[in-house]
Amino acid sequence: MQTQEVLKKKIRSATEMFSVVKTMKTMAAVNIRQYELAVASLGDFFKTLEMGLQAVLKYRWKSRPLQRDGRKQATGLIVFGSDQGMCGQFNELAIGLASLTAAEQKDHGRDVFFWTIGDRVAVQIEQGLDRKFELPGSVKGITAIVQDMVLALDDWMKEKHLGKIYCVYNKPISASLYRAHVMQLLPLDAQWFQQYGEKSWPSRAIPLYTLPWQDLFRALFGQYLFVALFRAFAESLASENISRLASMQAAEKNIEELIERLNAEFNQQRQNAITEELLDIISGFEALTVSAEK
Repeated sequence: MQTQEVLKKKIRSATEMFSVVKTMKTMAAVNIRQYELAVASLGDFFKTLEMGLQAVLKYRWKSRPLQRDGRKQATGLIVFGSDQGMCGQFNELAIGLASLTAAEQKDHGRDVFFWTIGDRVAVQIEQGLDRKFELPGSVKGITAIVQDMVLALDDWMKEKHLGKIYCVYNKPISASLYRAHVMQLLPLDAQWFQQYGEKSWPSRAIPLYTLPWQDLFRALFGQYLFVALFRAFAESLASENISRLASMQAAEKNIEELIERLNAEFNQQRQNAITEELLDIISGFEALTVSAEK
């Protein structure tokens, strides 16, 4: 049986851990909101970007710029994970879907190469890992990393002869749930071009532009890639914090139960000790009484 001193130390440690878990839970909740707002903030910018693409492709969408050599067989996977633990099955879900996607591509005779975001997924890629990117600590840090990735994409495609690039990340589906998601980043298919080329313009006149349309399209498409990757980052980070919040809630409940159990055991031992002391006093008093009567 544990002594009262040992129980006191355990209760103290559990209480301190409870405080840490509660703080982490609060931080996770704040971070979720931060990344949700970041995704929402892309709305107006993306709407303007779509109108620019629509204007450029209105009569030229069948030309299909940026088409790649059909003989290129390799596939690139950009896998989003975390640097820290205590986030449940967050990394395992992303790696699981990435592995399935890679297996499908290999079944079609394509080599697969990886970019990873976050150390937790990087260590699980056994072969084909070309580059690791740091995970930003806040919304402000996403922009610089995404800009770096957009600039490096074309070189990666040329170097590895990539015909397709997919992003694999966890995406929120509610305030407390997320799921692994795969998004085809490149190439743009016929349906994508048709979507913008055939969409009706909201006014009578389509805006004029002076740049060659291919150059303007490439500039707009660079922004399109930026938005797609930024959204993937923000949604992945929101999902990580959703998972961490759930883990902290479970840990908080377990610690509360542990503290309650330790307190009950401590109180029982203290009561037993008091009872024993009272019994000793009573026994001593009775012994003195008997001795005095004699």
